[in-house]
Amino acid sequence: MEFSFLVGIIATLVLGSVAAKHRLLSEGGILAAILVGLTIFTFGGWNWFFILAVFFVSASAFTKYRAKEKTEVNKEFAKGGVRDFWQVAANGALAALIAIANRYYPLNTLYFAFLGVVATVTADTLSTEIGVLSDKAYLITNFKKVEKGVSGAVSWLGLSAAFLGALAIGVLAYILADLGTSYFKTPPIEPIFLIAIPAFAGVAGALVDSLLGATIQVMYWCPKCKKQTEREIHKCGTKTVYHKGWRQINNDTVNLLSSICGGLIGGGLYQLLKGF
Repeated sequence: MEFSFLVGIIATLVLGSVAAKHRLLSEGGILAAILVGLTIFTFGGWNWFFILAVFFVSASAFTKYRAKEKTEVNKEFAKGGVRDFWQVAANGALAALIAIANRYYPLNTLYFAFLGVVATVTADTLSTEIGVLSDKAYLITNFKKVEKGVSGAVSWLGLSAAFLGALAIGVLAYILADLGTSYFKTPPIEPIFLIAIPAFAGVAGALVDSLLGATIQVMYWCPKCKKQTEREIHKCGTKTVYHKGWRQINNDTVNLLSSICGGLIGGGLYQLLKGF
């Protein structure tokens, strides 16, 4: 445990320094990332941490990808660009809790729940960062055309990115299956399911995120620009008014709820398919 803790500190500090150098996270975001990363490395092992690190690296890379073209769209989000403490916690805290639980109650179901969570946040992040570059976007509840970047909007480009992101987590789980630590045992399941379960759970979780964003996430209205936004103060400087959704449900809450769904789907699918 002491050695894992030491190596975990080094690994998370390296990622934290990269995030600070490239201004990917705020100071609070770096703190949350270190806490999540250290917890997962200590209780899950290096392979769990590596899977989380792949999410972090891919999310960071696609956040920076064609960033100038996404500037105006990002201004409609409650938080854009640099991620803060609560954004990182919403994406990683559940994965850390699963790692702790699995350390003391090692169950393959928990591992697939972990994969489902990471696949969901990966799929959701990539679908957002790539989807906003699409020419056409549609509201998930009625498939009417909407402006790109609107909460609950989906696009073929974004869905493709979500699938590839979730698939990447599944492929990584497959590759790492025989390279585990003492905290990890290869699940007694057909190898193809190691890929398929995270891929399905990730895409499903990302779709849940879009559905929640379109239905219960709080949204505001700028009376000056006549536009819907996640911000209480619009990019034009005008104070917005409540428009729809539940006031207690912001984007961070939606991210957490969708990752819970992804985890439940991942663990549930394992339970359903482990006999095949």
